[in-house]
Amino acid sequence: MSLDENKEIKRQDGEILSYEVKENEDIYKGALVVVDDNDGKLKAGEDADDRTFVGVAVEPNVDQVLGEEQDKNEVRVFKTGVFELNYAGTAKVGETAYLADDETINTAHGSVSHDIAVGYVVAVDSENDNVRVRIDNAVDATEVLKEVVES
Repeated sequence: MSLDENKEIKRQDGEILSYEVKENEDIYKGALVVVDDNDGKLKAGEDADDRTFVGVAVEPNVDQVLGEEQDKNEVRVFKTGVFELNYAGTAKVGETAYLADDETINTAHGSVSHDIAVGYVVAVDSENDNVRVRIDNAVDATEVLKEVVES
């Protein structure tokens, strides 16, 4: 049904979104995170089948309160930005960054099993084995592609 009058719709910036966390999953602040394509729940980044990169964890899902763990169901995730990450192998500015684990990327196509794109390299600090990766394009492209496939 199309509109025939003005309508107020809910909107948010989309720089940070919340995701439900998969049961028994530990996610740490600063982790690269993925969703399991089978149930849509958040997991720590891993190079595995049926995973889609969604961003970087703003917060952990396990809080230490007086020595006891308190699990949280949801974690907020940065969807945009440039992040300093560890890398394996070699890296050059402009290369696609692929997910190796929840804190490491690799830029060599085929060096990881599933080529889950995280973004692209914008700076390299080879002395400290760090790269700066812009994640916006990987997150946007992945979500657009999923929408096209599902429709």
